Amino acid sequence: MNVYKLTGTVLVAAVMSVAGVASAQVVTSGSGVNVVSTPVTSQITPGGNGVTVGNFSVTGNTNGAGITSFPVSVTATNGATPGNLTNCQVYNTSGSALSTGNHIVTTLGATNVFVLDTPMVVSNTGGTVNLSLRCNVAAGTPSGSTFQIAVGAPYLNQALSVRLDTAPSVPAGSQNVSLANISIDATHSANNVVFSSFPITLSAGNGGSLGNLSGCQIFNSSAGSLSAASASVNSGGATIFTLSTPLTLLAGTADMLSLNCNVGAGTSVGSTYTLSIDPASIPVTVSGTGVSVTPTAGVGAGSNGLPAATVGTVAITSSTGLPPVVTTPGVPNTGAGTLSLAALFVLALAALVALGGALYLRYEIQ
Repeated sequence: MNVYKLTGTVLVAAVMSVAGVASAQVVTSGSGVNVVSTPVTSQITPGGNGVTVGNFSVTGNTNGAGITSFPVSVTATNGATPGNLTNCQVYNTSGSALSTGNHIVTTLGATNVFVLDTPMVVSNTGGTVNLSLRCNVAAGTPSGSTFQIAVGAPYLNQALSVRLDTAPSVPAGSQNVSLANISIDATHSANNVVFSSFPITLSAGNGGSLGNLSGCQIFNSSAGSLSAASASVNSGGATIFTLSTPLTLLAGTADMLSLNCNVGAGTSVGSTYTLSIDPASIPVTVSGTGVSVTPTAGVGAGSNGLPAATVGTVAITSSTGLPPVVTTPGVPNTGAGTLSLAALFVLALAALVALGGALYLRYEIQ
């Protein structure tokens, strides 16, 4: 498990006592999230309300994922107990409480979870978010007692994300061509996760037929084929692509898979295939425990620079990469029934763009 650990010692003493000075601690997780603790070194008076008992900051790149809560453990010494701290809340630098109502921790225990009213997005572009933990300190708290505050790995509302990026077009007659990339992202997950299958829904449009797709399977750029080839795809719902061997994605990492198919030579030029994936329907478990994980749709721009998506459409071009052109026999020296050089150039350019897009995906993910 990746742990973002924050430790700070807080001295609760009589008014005239001097608190000890502790240095800040910086911990970097595998996903690039930094948590920095700044222990409280000023005097804290027993009986005070809304007293800052710990400061911490969070910096990192969560790609739009929001932090929903922080686990906090408390160790008390010299006669104190965690219960001496009550009505505790997380605050920002503007003095606004981020955990209110039933999210207030009325009495601290050895372990606690501070749930934020609204998920907090932290990214490299957004800078560092500074937070503090404020509590009421019981009047009977023994002088000279201390509290050690430890914040564990923040819980994220998108700990595992999935996105789908379809090729703009592929030529009829293509063999083992990539119709789409499937990005699986566990860079914010605290656990290794295991994928066993991928349900993908395909539908044909503009005169196309699902019968022209065959041998579809899930590929990985490093491991090759991950699933048995599907002889055909379902026309009334998702096709389940079961992996030959479950795929383990390590916490803090991401991977890119592809859906490859054979496209029949007789596939109508101009026909389309729409692919969609429902992240929540993908069977995913925590490695070693079997606990189910529910993936969510990815956010932000993907490797191709396009917005995140879970659905996309692939167009079919001619086997030569050129759209069909119907002409009548030309009349010499009149131009009738012929194509101008400009028109030919436009057609050739369009074909190169379409074919190039398909080939780009092909070589990118195999």
